[in-house]
Amino acid sequence: MQKKESKAKNTVKNNREAYTGIISGITGVYVFIMLTVFPLFATHMYYNIMQDKLQFFWIVSCTLTVLTAAAWVCGAVAGGLTVKKPGAVSFKSVLKNISIPDAFIVFFLLITIVSTLSSEWLYESFWGNMGRLQGLFIWFWYTAEFFIISRWFRIRRLIFDAFLAVGIIVGVWCWLDTMGLDPMGWIGILSRHAEKMVFSSTFGNINTLTAGFAVYVGISAVLFSDEHENRVRAGFYLICTVVFYFPYHGKI
Repeated sequence: MQKKESKAKNTVKNNREAYTGIISGITGVYVFIMLTVFPLFATHMYYNIMQDKLQFFWIVSCTLTVLTAAAWVCGAVAGGLTVKKPGAVSFKSVLKNISIPDAFIVFFLLITIVSTLSSEWLYESFWGNMGRLQGLFIWFWYTAEFFIISRWFRIRRLIFDAFLAVGIIVGVWCWLDTMGLDPMGWIGILSRHAEKMVFSSTFGNINTLTAGFAVYVGISAVLFSDEHENRVRAGFYLICTVVFYFPYHGKI
């Protein structure tokens, strides 16, 4: 009898760990796509580039959320969480697993919801279509992905290496734009001189590009300072830091 119970417990544990691994893998693929494909994604040069980025983000994020929810439910059932055990998940146990950052982002989302519902421009506040598309809609996805990534993403150096490699493409593209070479011809199609001065690389708006380079510089500098064994990788991080720093003295 004890052997059967022990075997059943091991089966439940293995099932739970298997689904946890699946969710972690799905999350890893999501992070990889967002760090490598998203920065380069555009369907029609600088025309509608903000809408392109928004649609890419929420569609991929929605896919992650649905797959994660499905895997979590399957894992919960396989792991012994059934209707017969309603006490398996309680409000008190949920509160114990909420960290300070979790509480802050939930609080911020609640403020955003109240602000949106009390706005005279409800539609615009929800979609954010009168500004940079940062309405309540996108904040729902930010919050969902925060909880998923913070719980199931396993940090891998290779993902950050790929992120920086894509960043080099973005940085070199900006360099060439700064020198007036316009490698892809995206700036040449802009009609107004003012537009040509505020668009560059695959990020579009120069302010957004500046924020992107700040992230690239920070990550490459930290990884370079932390790399003590692999000289090739350390050299790669150093090159990345230089590439990402120089655009600040050009068009940005």
